[in-house]
Amino acid sequence: MFDLNNVAIFVKVVETGSMAAAARALGMPSNTVGRRLAQLEAALGISLLHRTTRKLHVTDAGNHYYEQCVRQIGALEDATRTLADATRSPCGRLRIAAPAGFFEFMDLADMAEFMTEHGGLELEFILDDECVNLIERGIDIALRAGPLESSTLKARKIAEVRRILVASPAYLERAGMVTRPEQLAERECLLPSNAPGRNLWRLRNGSTLTEVKVRGRFAANSAFTLVKAARSHLGIALLPEAIPRADLARGTLVRLLPDHTTSTEGFYAVYPGHRQRSRAVQAFVDFVAAWMRRTNAPASDVLPAAFGERQEHATADA
Repeated sequence: MFDLNNVAIFVKVVETGSMAAAARALGMPSNTVGRRLAQLEAALGISLLHRTTRKLHVTDAGNHYYEQCVRQIGALEDATRTLADATRSPCGRLRIAAPAGFFEFMDLADMAEFMTEHGGLELEFILDDECVNLIERGIDIALRAGPLESSTLKARKIAEVRRILVASPAYLERAGMVTRPEQLAERECLLPSNAPGRNLWRLRNGSTLTEVKVRGRFAANSAFTLVKAARSHLGIALLPEAIPRADLARGTLVRLLPDHTTSTEGFYAVYPGHRQRSRAVQAFVDFVAAWMRRTNAPASDVLPAAFGERQEHATADA
């Protein structure tokens, strides 16, 4: 008998790239996934996947079948979710990918208030400055900053980010004050290890854009680590403007070239494109956006990491 559940399992295997990953996402044993795929292939009378000891390949017929099925499976999921959402408050578990320092700025008291208001929601945070594969990791929503490229993922723009130059007074006393962007090439700069083109800093002063090729011996994939490095006199950092705000107020860091910043970048909530946003996802995104407005906190407060990786590109969805 033809089983639609087997079709859904096949779609998940193609999306995640392996039977093991699909099994984790579906919460079932890997051997069950393999058996159900074999049943589907037998019912269809075609081979959908080539299996080797090292890798899984989708056949041409399998690719065509996936393209036809993924839209239908997504439509069924959306119909079920829409019906359920219409009759109840947001509920269920949300898996949220966010940078490692998310709760350095997001007050847990505000999060507690949100969870009290939505008592049916469970929140599971995956905190990492590296971008993750949403589908493979079973992520419902990712919070990321930076430019987006077209893909099957959707994105809602919540706010904007810009970066400023900072250094400690002790470092500047040792290395000399920076009065022109070109002087950055002669200083120790603190580099974001996970950003493309990390050695090329682009600074804008009004309509004038200056590009400076910088160097440095210290790099990290977290803006929160870079601000600590700047505080420890290791060099000059180019950081989202809200991250060093407290240090600037205390005088442990000073701002350089105050007329220069980077161009603004968007801050996005990203989710799988073949799904509609559930009420739970919508409620959480609305909460984060409202929190930013209420606290006058730019997106750079919570999202220091540059955006981008395979399957972490998305089309804007207003």
